[in-house]
Amino acid sequence: MWGIWFVMTISLYILRPHLRNYFRLLTLPAKGEYVRVVRPLREIKVADEKPNWLQHHINVFTEWLQSAMRRDKEYTTCPVERTSEGRFYFTYQCTRYVLDEQTQQYAPYEFDLGS
Repeated sequence: MWGIWFVMTISLYILRPHLRNYFRLLTLPAKGEYVRVVRPLREIKVADEKPNWLQHHINVFTEWLQSAMRRDKEYTTCPVERTSEGRFYFTYQCTRYVLDEQTQQYAPYEFDLGS
């Protein structure tokens, strides 16, 4: 009994970033209600000297394990909203991405604040 609980817990931990969007259908950007943003996570290692043999193999194993458990990327789901002019946009990390009707892609929007 505890083995089933353990396997289910580990499975939910690994699949947690994907469960939120699992039952959503892929659609065109102009028709979607949500946008899923995937950003790779990079670890910056600062070292004064070259790591020894053991540390190198630990780093390689850690990177492999993170990739196998799908923890090497950050998954964010953002709701799509409409402006008063009817343009679709979503906000991700303090940047507004607006849908370009010609290319059907979201691009960062530049505000003209005047001079």
